[in-house]
Amino acid sequence: MYRNVKNWGLFGLSVLVGLLFVLQSSFLVADENSNTQNATEQVDGQVDGKKTPKLVSSFKEAKNVDEVWQYFMSENNRLRKSIEKSTKPEIETNIKLLELYLTAGERTLELATNDSEIQRGVYQKIDALKFLADTDVKRKDDHISHLNKFLDELEKDEKYKGKFTRDINNERFRLYASAAKAKFDENPTPENLNAIVSELKKWSNVDNLGQGQESPILVAAFIANTDSVQKVDADLGNKTVDDLITFIKSGENKIPDNKKQDTILQINGYRQRAIGAKPDLPGKKIDGSEFDWELLRGKYVLVNFTASWCVPCKQELPGLFEAYKKYKSQGLEIVSVYVMDELERSKKSAEEDKIPWLILSENLSVSAKLPAQSKAFAVSAIPTILLFDKSGKIIENKLLGKELHDKLTEIFGKP
Repeated sequence: MYRNVKNWGLFGLSVLVGLLFVLQSSFLVADENSNTQNATEQVDGQVDGKKTPKLVSSFKEAKNVDEVWQYFMSENNRLRKSIEKSTKPEIETNIKLLELYLTAGERTLELATNDSEIQRGVYQKIDALKFLADTDVKRKDDHISHLNKFLDELEKDEKYKGKFTRDINNERFRLYASAAKAKFDENPTPENLNAIVSELKKWSNVDNLGQGQESPILVAAFIANTDSVQKVDADLGNKTVDDLITFIKSGENKIPDNKKQDTILQINGYRQRAIGAKPDLPGKKIDGSEFDWELLRGKYVLVNFTASWCVPCKQELPGLFEAYKKYKSQGLEIVSVYVMDELERSKKSAEEDKIPWLILSENLSVSAKLPAQSKAFAVSAIPTILLFDKSGKIIENKLLGKELHDKLTEIFGKP
């Protein structure tokens, strides 16, 4: 489960690091072969009043995988307590936690005696290295090199051979996609875009490659509709999306037939949310009544994609309330769209938060056979806030926190 959380997913890195360890501890408890249940509650060799083996004092002392993770949980808790009192930058503490996670994964592989333990160690080492590459910028290249060497080992070593093909392909693709995005940002020319899209089409024919949020075709559509492309050629993104849709329909790829229409919808989503686009926003209000997007023409509109379960979304609310209070009389409207959420949870959340502006429910829209707004606008991370001008054109698509405040002040002036 935790391996599906991507580095451009729903959480910031610090939350992500915490999530990795919370899920890891849950995984350990669920493992029927593990004796680490409630390991964090051990005091002087006791768990719930029963005698247990004393915790080892280092990874090196561990004689089996259970002892590795007993020590890991102990050190993880110790580090977290020290972090609470520390004045060091958060990034440094995150790096320490990830290095601990990496060492635990490596020691797990050294001591693994069955496929389940091998799989656990492999996934932990991959995740630790890729998140270290994202976090430890000074040593980014070292971590990427380490990850590539480990992927080579998984391919060639008889102990692993054939067991992790899908994971290897996905990680190699993720590394390519990340490098391609960075390279294009440095030189966003039509020629470079065409070369990258051509390469990504080849990736869509790789066996055992996932077709989810980071699928090659979606990455191509994302790059083609970034701000840098719009500045070079406003129509280039549209042309690229049309080309990708033709490619999907051609059958010259390994995208499953039952996912092709969904992929096309998401590709169009990147076009829909690009700067300069004038998309429609079909949907149903959370009370079930009809919503007419055209009634908002002549006003600036913030469209806030959110969910009842999203903590960062809740953290954005004070800024939205402040903006609504300041600028509503000057022509600002806000529309919150609850996505990837249950209807009753959405209703309860909106009521508890006392939201005074328009609210749409993706759940009701889908029930009415309308496109899911999260897919129609390629929303893979929330909160996502789009700003539309009076004509219905998107003028900003990455507004959060201070950037949102500054943009609205630029438009409306100080109240």
